[in-house]
Amino acid sequence: MTKLALQPIGTKAPPRKLLKKIHSLQKRGRFRESKPLCDRLAAQGFQSPDLLHFHGLALRACNDLDGALVKINAAVQQRPNDALMLNSLGVVFFQMKELEVAIEIFKRATRADEKLYDPWKNLGIALRTAGRHQAALLALTCAHHLDGSRLEPQLNIIYMLIDLRAYDQAKEAMDKLLADDSKVTPSLLLRRLFIASRLEDFDYIAAHHDAIDRSRLDADERAELDNIWAYHLRMHGRGDEAIAILEECVKTPTSQQDQCLTHLGWCYAQAGRLGDGIACHEDLLRRNPDHIEGRYNMAFLQYKNGDVAEGHRNYEARWSWPEFPTKNRLFDAPRWQGEPLDGKRLLVWREQGIGDEVRFASLLQDLEERGGSVTFECSPKLTPLWERSFPWASIRHEGDVDCRGEEAYADFDYQIPVGSLGSLFRPTVDAFDQKQAPWIHRYRDMEDRIRAQLAVRPDKTLVGVCWRSSYRLTSRDQYLLHAEQLVPLKAVPDTQWLNVQYDSDPDEIEQVRNLGLDLHHYTDLDQKDDLVGACNLLGACDLVISVGVSVSDLAAGLGVPVVQIAEENSEIFLGTDHVPWFPTCLSLRMPPHGGDGAIADLVDRWPEILEWAKGVSTVERTAPAVDGQSAAGLDLEYPRMTADERATGDQKLSNSASTRAQTEVA
Repeated sequence: MTKLALQPIGTKAPPRKLLKKIHSLQKRGRFRESKPLCDRLAAQGFQSPDLLHFHGLALRACNDLDGALVKINAAVQQRPNDALMLNSLGVVFFQMKELEVAIEIFKRATRADEKLYDPWKNLGIALRTAGRHQAALLALTCAHHLDGSRLEPQLNIIYMLIDLRAYDQAKEAMDKLLADDSKVTPSLLLRRLFIASRLEDFDYIAAHHDAIDRSRLDADERAELDNIWAYHLRMHGRGDEAIAILEECVKTPTSQQDQCLTHLGWCYAQAGRLGDGIACHEDLLRRNPDHIEGRYNMAFLQYKNGDVAEGHRNYEARWSWPEFPTKNRLFDAPRWQGEPLDGKRLLVWREQGIGDEVRFASLLQDLEERGGSVTFECSPKLTPLWERSFPWASIRHEGDVDCRGEEAYADFDYQIPVGSLGSLFRPTVDAFDQKQAPWIHRYRDMEDRIRAQLAVRPDKTLVGVCWRSSYRLTSRDQYLLHAEQLVPLKAVPDTQWLNVQYDSDPDEIEQVRNLGLDLHHYTDLDQKDDLVGACNLLGACDLVISVGVSVSDLAAGLGVPVVQIAEENSEIFLGTDHVPWFPTCLSLRMPPHGGDGAIADLVDRWPEILEWAKGVSTVERTAPAVDGQSAAGLDLEYPRMTADERATGDQKLSNSASTRAQTEVA
């Protein structure tokens, strides 16, 4: 081939033989070997579109993207409607990270030849990379229809579903792909195992892990396989085995090394070796400061260690982490950094789940004294709660992700996600202890009405119980309870039990009752969506026992004494022996799957817990008139904020709310 490249060529004779040789080499993927031939012909002055195109492809294979761009663009200038050349030009721009230019060129290629596979496939990949998922799905589907034998469109659709955290759909698509035995490879089986790990489908991982032929995986893939298996082991109480695997993984330089290191640090922390876990992440972030998941995990380890300020700083990495459940909203207004607010308008916007929003809303109280105009965008079902709790602020429903250019947001001077207020208002544990106070408005007359319906006598204690989450995953279940584990509570004397589990199944309630715990349940209150009604139930209680879900956040926000059964080394403790977020909360720390022990401890400590509750309760109960018979239904009415009150911030309401904050809730 080299001799052929060095043969003198007349500038007038068409170099068909050499062009054929170049084409033959490139069809076999030997682009680098074709470069000397292309260089020789170019030196002889040949500038045909085909040669320019071939030369550009050879330069691209040699990582000379600038040279490739010049050559292929010159070819396209001569043949502006050649779909193959346009596709090659788009690939170069894509590799140069000029996404929008690449997308437009791929579109031109599909218009030039709508039956050509590569432009559709590459357009789909570019659109996926740009985050334009619906358009990407259409392009990749077109590519698949043009050539169903190729895996790349299907795999990119699956990867896009993974990007979108649509793991159930990714699982379905991958299983359909793997149903064709001819397409099954160890690499594809590994991708399916990864999807199972995101779904916490540990039964699938256990059944298929050993079926993957490690000898046919490269080093990166073997490290990923080991990381997934370590995750399975950690979730099944085999942390020492997980640590041993990960300690080996981090010794070998692979693309998975950093991912294994952050996982190892998390395993150390869960095993009680918090210092080692933090050291792992310090090493990781020193070498790779842009490792998003590592920085996000570091924030939680710092919270666990009581290093609140640094935890807040690293917690901002959540907006760059693909697995974070809330999208980072876009505004024309800059992020608020604590500037004076006099004469300014500030938008605070919700994030994450209901429990997170409720907990972070405790920080809104600090904004009242800052002056300015504050708007809080929240979950619709929390609107009536926040209207009464923060009458000095404007409360409205959460808006779109991209609010740039929207009239409704044009007048804001600043904006901030509610979870970022902590870095400004609670930089230390001491700040939490000094400033945190109950923050949710209570309807005292409704609470008294519930207690009257339940015939709660002065010698009885009304206790609300919440034992699990509606969001069931293995990682969460290990710190939740099963209904039957509540049964030992029946030994607690002089107590009436109220269900405050917001999605309880009637069969589940009946199971608890049949086992001997007389649990009252209101069938006509939707505790999941009517959160004012749910708060009335919680506020009626003398004490609430709850696992670490939104019920405990709501109860603590009301100022109700809460016994929270929580993960033994949870970040919510901020490295202390209490829950700084919740002044009226007592924590019972629970190891994984330690529900039986937690309930037994609670029963043993009951007299002590009752005395504690009396000391932190925010209300003095009066004995209501009762008829001696507990009501089965609940028919509550409560006043909602009127439009005029929302618009004018009624001063009387504001004053009375301030008084309540001092006399009833503080």
